[in-house]
Amino acid sequence: MPKRNMMVISAKAKKRCKRKKAAREPPPPAEVLRLANILYFRSHVFEHTEWMGYKAIEFPTGMWIYQELMHKLETDLLIETGTLLRGSTLFFAHMIELMGRGKVISIDIELRDGLPQHPRNEDIEGSSIATEELDQVAAASETANSVVTAPPAGPFLFSSGESASRRGRCRRRIASGNARN
Repeated sequence: MPKRNMMVISAKAKKRCKRKKAAREPPPPAEVLRLANILYFRSHVFEHTEWMGYKAIEFPTGMWIYQELMHKLETDLLIETGTLLRGSTLFFAHMIELMGRGKVISIDIELRDGLPQHPRNEDIEGSSIATEELDQVAAASETANSVVTAPPAGPFLFSSGESASRRGRCRRRIASGNARN
């Protein structure tokens, strides 16, 4: 009799193991990214992310990836739009300085007082999609061998009232360095 019970328990244990194993299958990468975004923003971690004492409303892992790209691409010019509190701008300027070349152009509609400054950073006050600002970026990018944009043309780069086609045209203009098309 004890042998029979062991077989029944063994069969149940196998079923349980199969269920646990199935539950451990990793979700697809897109789902992982979606869930990570939800957790990150619901946790309000971004409210406490800083670089050298200045708030940097960026994913810390995203900042790490940017510095890797900047190094691998030997970036001469980094264009950051929607700079707000400028912790990330200071981070990028420090990375550019460590590489020993280049500069950061930070564009925001309002440049506030008391925000960090760095010799490798150039501020442009205005809209990142206005012709005048795009002309300034295009002129600066003419001499650069490698240009990186940060953040990469996300939805917060443009006002919510602008059409998707206008946003696409502006992204292409920035990417091509041609502000007149």
